[in-house]
Amino acid sequence: MNSVKKYGILGFIIRGIGTFLYRIFILFYNKMVLDKISIDEKQIMFLSYPDFSDNSRILYEYMQKEDLFKNYKFVWLYDETKNCDDKLFSNTVFIKWRSRYYSGISPKALLKIMSSKYIFYTHISPTSEIEKNEQQLVINLWHGCGYKKRTTKLSSSDNNLFDYALVPGDVFVPIKAEFWACNEDKVIPIGYPRYDLLFDKSQDSYRYI
Repeated sequence: MNSVKKYGILGFIIRGIGTFLYRIFILFYNKMVLDKISIDEKQIMFLSYPDFSDNSRILYEYMQKEDLFKNYKFVWLYDETKNCDDKLFSNTVFIKWRSRYYSGISPKALLKIMSSKYIFYTHISPTSEIEKNEQQLVINLWHGCGYKKRTTKLSSSDNNLFDYALVPGDVFVPIKAEFWACNEDKVIPIGYPRYDLLFDKSQDSYRYI
């Protein structure tokens, strides 16, 4: 009923049909197309919650300053707002992550997710609905650590959401490996990008910590 109130009867029907077709496409992609997609070796994707923030933004800003990444293209997925001025980032495209017409990832975002060599995220992986290509490297930057258990049990396929995940220190490795239902060798105790701001006296953007 809430969906009907939000979208109207016609909108609700259109979204239902669109969502069904989207799920058929995702199933077809995962089974038949996944390994045939060309990966752009110079394309890096970011996703965060809230939009354009947290560890993803700090890492992105670091890459923007480093010559090593001057020939790379960047993609930012956003949910509600880009939270920035496109003109400030000539090497970056901002794409709305979720579709307005069905429950799923937007077509433009799907194309970029499929083709990005490197994917960084802080909460939900862009590969949560489509499978990760073996050529891609997906890094879970995460957003904070503490001990909590999942309310739902992960399936073995969830281990494929990322290749590596970051945690602040060794004590969190077994805790987060249990939380993500993954092997401990996928959990890397090197800290978060935003922690580096604490040691950088030139930084004035401490609101991201």
